[in-house]
Amino acid sequence: MTLGDAYELFHADKGTAWEEIELIRRKLIQQYHPDKVAALGPKLRELAEVEGKRINIAFALLRKDRGL
Repeated sequence: MTLGDAYELFHADKGTAWEEIELIRRKLIQQYHPDKVAALGPKLRELAEVEGKRINIAFALLRKDRGL
């Protein structure tokens, strides 16, 4: 994942306030939280797990880019 991909995932750019990126991350993580997808079957649970990891990787890239 590139830095550009990370910003795109959060619908943000370098000028977006950090607080807004954090809020977007929380909303995305909530969508893919294991408790929310538990009843959807194993394939969707696996997809949600992969997407959650992708969100966390993107967030870490943005933190590193901003020196946080």
